[in-house]
Amino acid sequence: MFRKETSGGNRSLIAWAGWQINVPESWRPLKIQGDPAKGTMMIGDAEQPIMLVQWWRPRRSVFKVEKWFEQRFRKLGAVPTQGAPAPERFSKTAWEPELATREGTSKTIWSGYSTEAGLLVEVIVTSLTEERLRKSIFKTIVPGMVVTGEDEPCCWSMYNVKFMSPPGYELKMKHLYSGDVALQFVRGRTSTLLMRQVYPAKLATSRRSLERWLEASPFTERRTLRSPVKETWHRNEPRKLEGIRLTGWKRLPAPLGRCAARHCQALAVIDKEMDRVLIAELQSQKDTGGREADWVIEKMNCVLEKSQSE
Repeated sequence: MFRKETSGGNRSLIAWAGWQINVPESWRPLKIQGDPAKGTMMIGDAEQPIMLVQWWRPRRSVFKVEKWFEQRFRKLGAVPTQGAPAPERFSKTAWEPELATREGTSKTIWSGYSTEAGLLVEVIVTSLTEERLRKSIFKTIVPGMVVTGEDEPCCWSMYNVKFMSPPGYELKMKHLYSGDVALQFVRGRTSTLLMRQVYPAKLATSRRSLERWLEASPFTERRTLRSPVKETWHRNEPRKLEGIRLTGWKRLPAPLGRCAARHCQALAVIDKEMDRVLIAELQSQKDTGGREADWVIEKMNCVLEKSQSE
């Protein structure tokens, strides 16, 4: 079901909020705004912005896709052109390859809606991006876009760092820095999931032990882990991972210690092949056995095979 992602062919994966695209290796997110329900990501390289991706999860009960597309392009002062790229799992797509702007430039706007994912995505590229590259985006990158169903694991990927969140979790906070990337998710009102990668591991572990890395959350937290049980943790397939697991209860400071306690499964392991510290911490109202935290660690830097996501 899963494979380790490689950098062959000088491509890299950008994935966020239920959509994913393969882009040239030098491309990266320059700015991310919004949340999983609605937001934007500017993608570019070291020299310039290249493309803008917008996404929105409309309320299915009131969303009329045909009417939305009609109103969207009418507002743009355009009529959709035939031949819009149509990635798999998209039920409706439309585009305008050469939309003139008031500034005397032009832009290409592509819109697509996936009923299965409940997700609307738009890709916008202006004529400031060279024509050859602009055409390539809509010939290869957009047609290869993949979306995630709401009941499927969701991939989050950038800077050659990849995470997989289990179904039902929503992104709450992000911490995106070179050498330290972390995402925090929530499920309902009582479960939280932290996923983090710190690299290079040799430098990271020279500064702190794995146990100290688990204590040093990038997000503010009032609860602390009391008297945890520590044990070794390892996997040999599909790659060798070695580290520790801390299990116990996180409690608020006195006198609130017994109020709203959370059971914690925290893992910090070293991936020697990639020279990274991989961290996962799951908090919930009861002991869930740790399988979900194990799964999160095992799937870091892996992506779903396309054939399994269909």
